[in-house]
Amino acid sequence: MMQLRSFLVIAALFLSSTIYVVGQSPEKTGAPATAARIDFTVTLGAVDPFSDSNFEAPKELSVRRGEVLLLRIQGNPKPGFHTYPITQRTESQDENGLSKINFINNPVFTPIHPLKESEPEWKEEGVLGYFLEFEKPFSWTQEIYIQPDARIGKHELNFSIKLQVCDSKCIWGEHFFTIPLSVSKADPLEASQELKQKLTIKEESPKVISNPNSSKPSTNKQQLKAENTAAGTEGLWAFALQGMFWGAISLVTPCVFPMIPITVSYFLKQSEKTNHRPVAMAVIYSLTIVTVLTIAAVALLSFFRLLSVHPAMNFGLGCLFIFFSLSLLGMYEIELPSGLAHFTSSKQGQGGVVGTIFMALTFTIVSFACVAPFLGGFGGTASGSNLTFLHRLLGGFAFSITFASPFFLLALFPGMLKKLPKSGNWLNSVKVVMGFLELAAAIKFFRAGELVLFPEPLVFTYDFSMAITVVIAICCGFYLLGFLQLPHDMPSEHTSVPGVVVGSLFLAFGLYLTPALLKLKEDGSRLRPSGMVFAWVDSFLLPEESEDLPFIGDLNRGLEEAKKQNKMVFIDFTGVTCTNCKINEATVFPMKDVRELLKKFVLVQLYTDRVPDKLYSADERSSFQGSATKQRADANKNLEFQKLKFNTEQLPLYVVVKPDSNGFIEIARYEEGKINDVSAFVNFLKTGLEGK
Repeated sequence: MMQLRSFLVIAALFLSSTIYVVGQSPEKTGAPATAARIDFTVTLGAVDPFSDSNFEAPKELSVRRGEVLLLRIQGNPKPGFHTYPITQRTESQDENGLSKINFINNPVFTPIHPLKESEPEWKEEGVLGYFLEFEKPFSWTQEIYIQPDARIGKHELNFSIKLQVCDSKCIWGEHFFTIPLSVSKADPLEASQELKQKLTIKEESPKVISNPNSSKPSTNKQQLKAENTAAGTEGLWAFALQGMFWGAISLVTPCVFPMIPITVSYFLKQSEKTNHRPVAMAVIYSLTIVTVLTIAAVALLSFFRLLSVHPAMNFGLGCLFIFFSLSLLGMYEIELPSGLAHFTSSKQGQGGVVGTIFMALTFTIVSFACVAPFLGGFGGTASGSNLTFLHRLLGGFAFSITFASPFFLLALFPGMLKKLPKSGNWLNSVKVVMGFLELAAAIKFFRAGELVLFPEPLVFTYDFSMAITVVIAICCGFYLLGFLQLPHDMPSEHTSVPGVVVGSLFLAFGLYLTPALLKLKEDGSRLRPSGMVFAWVDSFLLPEESEDLPFIGDLNRGLEEAKKQNKMVFIDFTGVTCTNCKINEATVFPMKDVRELLKKFVLVQLYTDRVPDKLYSADERSSFQGSATKQRADANKNLEFQKLKFNTEQLPLYVVVKPDSNGFIEIARYEEGKINDVSAFVNFLKTGLEGK
């Protein structure tokens, strides 16, 4: 049997002019970048009809004119690597990321389409969706037609395989192959009708394949939308937690504490009545407080969002914070009209549901003197965010329900009063510390107003703003240690242990920031204390613009550069007053992996509040001669462009685009704002690079 098998193989080789040969890569091209990631074996001609295994063959193939040969390419990715098909892709895959065989023009050879390939595997690539990939050995086969009028003699079939081979990072490479063969003197073979039909078939674009495991595969945009929804949900809950924090702080203020015994005494009287319903009354009391404060919070948050749009409004925000901080420091009290408080308190004596509602209104109005500054602080710190109505509603509700929850328990169980600490000097200390913090926040808004209004700040320079912050921190430390006293403080014989600990931390914080006021003599660069704490303070105070990465300010010029250099464009929508933008630029962009990836893009920065001087040429800067009117007008155009093309005003917003004949195609988008997950941002950059 074995002898018969061997005989048939030899006979087949003898009768056929097609012989197996191994393609060789010409030495002149050198090894491609992907050579260490994938191996190729190329054959042309006959194979053993009884086995898939290859056999040794002569070095040169003799062929007949009019004959059809079979080119077989076998690929074998190294462990941990994968590559992509030629003829098919998913809805998520970019056609430009697929593999391709390029035949070098030769009048002797004509490739016959379609090319056939092994069945690729479905792989989920995170936010990119599902891809078709080869990570196991695979094959591509294509028929090659020898032209009937081919010149007799020696020839070479030259072609290349261009592909990307990936693990966590993709690398492009082009493998070149040469197969020598000889055209014999034998008469040309006559082409069959079937062959003539095949020769008319043109190469088709890759087919888009649907995922058999789902009714509708996730596209790249669908995946990104899901990610953005998840990120938006995260931001929503984070904002609600911020509201809860400010609501909790509002509870430990002198205006609120005196209302505790009044609340308890009212409900003690109600409990003596025959038809008293403690749970219902407690719910009505708390819901009234929640409703009033939620409305106030939503109104204030909407108001502060409007204030952040115009430079003059930033000055208004700064003044508002000064107003709140001086109230907390004891200079005066914020009060609603006395007539309103008198009206509500007169109604609370009616008892029942109406009396409970008016009791809650009285409580809210009286405590507003201390709650207003914290609502203002909540709204002011949130003003730079891209807040939806849902953000404002949920944030205000979280603030209000946190504030009201202890009073629900007190209304339900009046006896809990005895276990509460008495009002004292510690409440004044809490209020004063918050006053210092709101005073520091005011500096940021004054600086933001000047940055948008003028090319260079006149008063609130970075140095002056940082100096005020240092002084405020030291003053707060001295106050807590007992070296400073304010009007509403009561005399104290000693400093409390918590006062010593927190006061020492404030002093240390002031000393920690002090080096930022100094500059190095050699190059004028600023000293930067290490650590995340300084990065946050530095970003909050809106540091001077860095010229480290080669950003340009004109997207059209960026797209032209990208075409010339065959690169993608990284667009950074940012602002001179955007705190989260500064945090990302100070802490994430300088990271080695991030910097190396960013340098592979053409970098474009589009400012939406005022375009800084660094993005203009010297001639352009001289044309507007120190006036920021043009800079703000250009920024407004950038904002309109962002809203038109990307349907958002969020800052920061990072987008990778690819230039094309119609302008650009969006490849990837990063909408988290402040970059909390650096690895996710790195993957976003890699995705953008792979898009080409």
